[in-house]
Amino acid sequence: MSTYYFIAAVTSVLSMIAVNFNRGKGIPRLLLLMGVAFIFSFFAGARGYTVGTDTGGYGIEAYNVARTSSFNHFFFFGQFAPWAPLAKAIMWPASQIGSTPFWYFFTIELITVIPVILSVYISCKENMPIAMVVFALVFYPMTFNAMRQMMAMGFLLLGWALMSRKKTIFWFFLMGIIACLFHSSSVFAFLIYPICELANGRSFSLGIKLCFLVIAMVVLLLLAQPMMNLLASFGFYSDYLSGSKLVEGSSLRTIIEFIAIYVTLGFAASVFMSRGGGESDSIELMQLALLVLFGVLAFALSIISLWLYRFGLYFIYFSILLLPKIVSCIYGKAERWANVIAIVIVCAAFSYDYYFVCLNNEVVPYVFANQLF
Repeated sequence: MSTYYFIAAVTSVLSMIAVNFNRGKGIPRLLLLMGVAFIFSFFAGARGYTVGTDTGGYGIEAYNVARTSSFNHFFFFGQFAPWAPLAKAIMWPASQIGSTPFWYFFTIELITVIPVILSVYISCKENMPIAMVVFALVFYPMTFNAMRQMMAMGFLLLGWALMSRKKTIFWFFLMGIIACLFHSSSVFAFLIYPICELANGRSFSLGIKLCFLVIAMVVLLLLAQPMMNLLASFGFYSDYLSGSKLVEGSSLRTIIEFIAIYVTLGFAASVFMSRGGGESDSIELMQLALLVLFGVLAFALSIISLWLYRFGLYFIYFSILLLPKIVSCIYGKAERWANVIAIVIVCAAFSYDYYFVCLNNEVVPYVFANQLF
């Protein structure tokens, strides 16, 4: 885990320097943010083929097929033809660069992290280092496994960030369509918009909104099995619905951990948070809090079918924006630092348990490839 802690430290320091440049220092800031993206992408490209469950699975297999096939054959007729088009459109040209898979994995990671960096810069610029810590410790190792989905998820963050700033749904739906073109399961993430609209409702208290989400998730869990049987009959999502009904891969343990983290950090935020923030900040905070809560509850679907954890992951991913947003709403310096320290400790502890102890995504130990370039 030391490699991921090192990446988290370096990227958070670089982003801290970048966001503290005075206005007019656009080029140095851009170079530093490009450096953040490069570090994430370099370690993704340089990893050994045992780092990440799908790295040695479809990752290398798709690389070999793409490298030895024409674009037309790989895109339309090969074994990966059913994949979403933008994923293939990135993978094929990336496979043609260099003599090893380094630039192939580097490019996939670059497409993954650029929307995340842009989203954080737009939504919580001054607290970007916190977001980089959350991404690096909790989600970055996961990008070595669920590569196509992780490419899609960043565009959903960017869609929300642009929607919040531009005050129009056009950007959210545009980014949502792009996400679907990377991974078809992204269609379920369009639930993001109605959840955000629920958060915007002025006539409902926070307690009512939380109860609504809990009830909705209980109903979803009760209906999950017949819904799965119906969807499986069409065969479209059969790969995700065929997971074991047993609790494997620490799914129950991870569900409990996510709930504990959400409650712990939520309680800490409620204790330290000032009520002096603007209306737009409070609305954005409510939207992100409800999205992440929905994801935490939806993660429980993995009890029914192991692979359905990826449904909840779409919404938990918004914690990259939620946790820095919480800190931005805390105006006392000592209270703010207490919350930052709590976030770092919780993320580091979760990362250690999830990846090192439970060996999820098979990303530990991190090793370099035998030949990089």
